[in-house]
Amino acid sequence: MIFTQFVYNEKNLQNMKEIKKISLPIGKIEEPTPRNPAKKWIFSSIITIIFLIIMGFLAYHSLNTIILNYVDVETEKKIFGEVLDNKNSHRLALENFATIKNHPTGQKLITDLDRVMVSDDDIENAYASLGGHITITKKLLQNAKTEEEILFILGHERAHIYNRDVISGLAKSIPITLVTEILGWNKNLLNPEQLILSKISREAEEKADIGGKKLLLDLGLNTACADRFFKNHASNFEKYTEFIASHPDTNLRLENLLKDNPNPEKSCTEFNYQDFLEDISEK
Repeated sequence: MIFTQFVYNEKNLQNMKEIKKISLPIGKIEEPTPRNPAKKWIFSSIITIIFLIIMGFLAYHSLNTIILNYVDVETEKKIFGEVLDNKNSHRLALENFATIKNHPTGQKLITDLDRVMVSDDDIENAYASLGGHITITKKLLQNAKTEEEILFILGHERAHIYNRDVISGLAKSIPITLVTEILGWNKNLLNPEQLILSKISREAEEKADIGGKKLLLDLGLNTACADRFFKNHASNFEKYTEFIASHPDTNLRLENLLKDNPNPEKSCTEFNYQDFLEDISEK
């Protein structure tokens, strides 16, 4: 090990004592405090947030408008129809429904919805997807009591397709998600992304309910025959949480279904799901 030893003589010590303090021309940096915030940083942050919100708003409307103007329903079916085709092994045989066999509106429905697929999911649900596909779960079919109930659901989902809710919702969600992700606003339960997308979804569901009810009215059916699902799922607490829900209050949906019913005395048509399942796994 090598040690270096420094020897200071009297002259060196004298020189060190004569070294003067030099003040560099550097301004004093003030640390931000509650009484003295970094005003420039706050101002820049506010401007950045406003800019991102404006850009997101413009993208929200322009992207949605472009897609709806250049991709109609038939084009959507051609683009996404085969790619996103449901691989389930059963389809719903609408042509077997007694309520629509000899009705012009029923025949149009059969033509529009020639591929309503049945999934084995153990929940009551039905949904429309890109490409004009409609899927309904076997659980929902098993629990359904009337043809009117299934027709209301199919009319609801068909309205989603022709209202362009699926592809429009996708176009709207992209800029909303990007802006909230950049700003870090998507970390909490009640984040703006969830609130905005939930509101868009509720509005789409309200319009789709109108489409489902219109189908029943066009077929001359009793809308009260389609109330089972809403009655079974209604809750008195929904009105307090509706602002974060993707669907409107079930009680309100039931009320809208039953009001202005011109055929309240017409009997309901019994539904047995096994009569309407067509096995296509071998086709």
